[in-house]
Amino acid sequence: MLERAFSAAFRNFSTLFLMVALFTVPLHVGYSYVFRDVIEVAELHSSIEEFPDYRQVKGVGPDKLRTARLAYLGLSALELAVLLPLLARATGRVLEVDARGGVPTIPDAVRSVVRRGRGSARTVLGALPSVAAAALLALAIGWLFERAGLQLAEAVPDHAAWTLVGLIQGTARALAVPFLLVAIAPLPTSAKEVPPGTPTQ
Repeated sequence: MLERAFSAAFRNFSTLFLMVALFTVPLHVGYSYVFRDVIEVAELHSSIEEFPDYRQVKGVGPDKLRTARLAYLGLSALELAVLLPLLARATGRVLEVDARGGVPTIPDAVRSVVRRGRGSARTVLGALPSVAAAALLALAIGWLFERAGLQLAEAVPDHAAWTLVGLIQGTARALAVPFLLVAIAPLPTSAKEVPPGTPTQ
C-alpha cells in the first residue's frame, strides 16, 4: 500500500506540491513578516534568552522571542489540526481522478473539500505503518530542505531575511507534506462519482 501511495505522490507531485504551497507559503511568509525583527537577530537568539526582560536587541527581548516561538507552535498546530485534514480530503480527489486516467487539477481538488460523501477515510489503525513511514519521510524531506535553505538565507542581509525564511519554511512543507497526504487521504471511490466532463488521458 505504501508503494502505491508513494507512486501516486510522485505521479501527481506537481499538483500536490502547488496545492499545499498555496496555503503554507502565504502562512509562513505572513508569520515571518510579523516577526521579521526576531528573524533579523536570529544569530543572537541564544544570547537574548539570557537577557533580563527589559534588555533588547533591535527591539527583541526574551519576551518577544518567547512570543514568536509560541506563535510558531500555534501555526504548526493549525497546519496539523486544520490544514492537514482538509488537504488530505483534497488529495483524495486528486488520487481518485488519477486512478481513472483523468488529469487532476488544483481547483477541482480544492472544491472537493466542501463536497459531502467524497470517499471514506482510511482508518488510522489499519494504515498506521504506512502513515508512520510516510510521516518519517515527510519529516526528513522537510527538515533537510529547510536546514539547507536557512543556511543559504544567512547570506541575505538581515533586514531582508524574513522574506526568504518564510518562503523556505512554506516551501519545505509543500515539498514534504504530499508524501504524508497520499498515506492519509480518503480512499478513491467508484468511477461513477467522477463528475462528467473530467478530462482523461
